[in-house]
Amino acid sequence: MTRILIVKLSSLGDIVQAFPVLPTLHRFFPGAKIDWAVSHSLQELVAAHPLVHSAIPLSPSLSSLSLLRATSYDLLFDLQGNSKSGFVTLLARAKEKIGYGFSSVREWPNLLATRRRFSVSRNQNIRSFYLDLICKATGATPVSQESLTLRLSTAEKERVNTLLDSLPKGKKKILICPGSHWKNKRFPSELLSQLLLRIKNSFDPFFLFAWGSSVEREECQLLAQMHGERALLLEKFSLPALQLLMSSVDLLIGVDSIALHLSATTSTPTLSLFGPTQASLFCPTGAHHRPLQGKCPYGVTFFKQCPRLRSCPTGACMQNFTIESVYQQFASLVSFDN
Repeated sequence: MTRILIVKLSSLGDIVQAFPVLPTLHRFFPGAKIDWAVSHSLQELVAAHPLVHSAIPLSPSLSSLSLLRATSYDLLFDLQGNSKSGFVTLLARAKEKIGYGFSSVREWPNLLATRRRFSVSRNQNIRSFYLDLICKATGATPVSQESLTLRLSTAEKERVNTLLDSLPKGKKKILICPGSHWKNKRFPSELLSQLLLRIKNSFDPFFLFAWGSSVEREECQLLAQMHGERALLLEKFSLPALQLLMSSVDLLIGVDSIALHLSATTSTPTLSLFGPTQASLFCPTGAHHRPLQGKCPYGVTFFKQCPRLRSCPTGACMQNFTIESVYQQFASLVSFDN
């Protein structure tokens, strides 16, 4: 039986975007046990994937390293390609350690930890970027995974189903996820407010608002209050439970964040705004996903991520969308009954 280790430590969104490698590995190595080395704070998400045998939580402690070295692997794939993942790859016990070549790796010290390296084009969607390494190293054919159901407890399933049963019947359900860890990625409140008002007046749906931080909760609460009985501010859900909820709504509106990428593991259509990151590289793939790309008024150009993502004082690239342009994408994405 083949033992495989994936090294992808962070972040939440990046890990979810790497999930498509699992069905391909599973098909090419039937019966293989696939472990995943991940930052300890993100272990729960990885452990919830049905094709992951064991999520190995890594922290600075020595006990964490003993867990890493407890198993010897036939294959190791370093999907992160930076110095931190290179250190983990170096310490892990594996016959073959596979990673990115010089033109593809994120940080060159990672090259010291791998034995077989492959050049992978960076000019492609990040999901294909991860998958391309697997296919080049093994000769596997990519396996399409249209949807995924993460593991969750019976109690969590009942909680989500109880919520869904309580929602108004006969109305389309739209999940709104406006937040992001980075301020300059967030959905502009004024734009979102006007967009939802336009949608409500035209299609009479039911809005669900999801949040991840106290700041996001306050914003979502204000938006929900504006729509009265046509909206609901959600309680905090685990990511597997949120994914189940996402699979049961008709549309998600969001930004480049964990919510968008988690929703992409379901068949639910999405409408998203991108500003300081490239939609072509990070947006979920498929015709039922519609991204809009903002433009920088200061003339800053970038390939993957704006160098001023964390420092831009205005976040202007997320402010220059028009209500009409976003609404038209919404209207063309899903056909609603009046």
